[in-house]
Amino acid sequence: MTKKIYYLPNFGQLGNQLAILAHLIAFANKYDYQIIYPYSEQLKKCLDDQKVKNTRLTFSKTLGKKWFSYCVIKFIKYLTFNRNLQFLGALVINKRYVIDEQEAGKSFPSSIFITDWMFRFYAGVEDQQDEIKNVLSFHGQHSSRPHSFIQNIHHELAPAALVGIHVRRGDYATWHGGKFYFDLSFYYAQMVQIAEQISNCVFIICSNEKIAFDNTHDLHLVYAKGSDIEDLCVLSSCDYIIGPPSTFSGWAAFLGRRPIFFMHNNKDTVSMDKFFTYQV
Repeated sequence: MTKKIYYLPNFGQLGNQLAILAHLIAFANKYDYQIIYPYSEQLKKCLDDQKVKNTRLTFSKTLGKKWFSYCVIKFIKYLTFNRNLQFLGALVINKRYVIDEQEAGKSFPSSIFITDWMFRFYAGVEDQQDEIKNVLSFHGQHSSRPHSFIQNIHHELAPAALVGIHVRRGDYATWHGGKFYFDLSFYYAQMVQIAEQISNCVFIICSNEKIAFDNTHDLHLVYAKGSDIEDLCVLSSCDYIIGPPSTFSGWAAFLGRRPIFFMHNNKDTVSMDKFFTYQV
């Protein structure tokens, strides 16, 4: 009998979906499960179909219907009192669930239903990161332009260090009450601080809105003008990444193994010792 893990939430932007898939794939590989995941047009568009076909991942068009997944989640939460528990021979995960060292050796039921996106298997992702990056790498049509973009910058400006600046706008105006929605002047201040520490650097600006910095003659700025998928590829090729907390820039750091610095408030100062290795 094939063991299956049903991931039910049908929401989340690209970075969130890639992050949860990394943990699901790591778990499925380790414990021999098939993943049933809501059909996502965005994921289908950006991932390599052939690589996905050779994995334990199956996209379900039924779960891809938001109203259906919403109703199933509400029903399961009601039956299980919104708790993590084994129910009718299945494991139901309604809240944050981390596979730690104590659980890593246990056996799991043949069916697992997940209603919350905070399912994590950090050790598995760490051990399998090369395979996960390969499976979740973008189709060539999305990575070719970013590759050429970065190559041209290297050709013209080598040996300058490339610092990716993720200017997150749009939904961040309201997310967490706008806590991480920073003025362009704050981003500029961060770039000035980095330029004082790296004598020869170029700032690659990626944003989900059309933006322009004023009076930056003292800094070398290049604007990435591709799609969100292409911007993620560009960030993953930079030497350093700076931005507000985001799974988007976090995935870029993970994909390219690049050090990243998250700006948590408008009083943050950036220094080289504050960059860290991002854990999906």
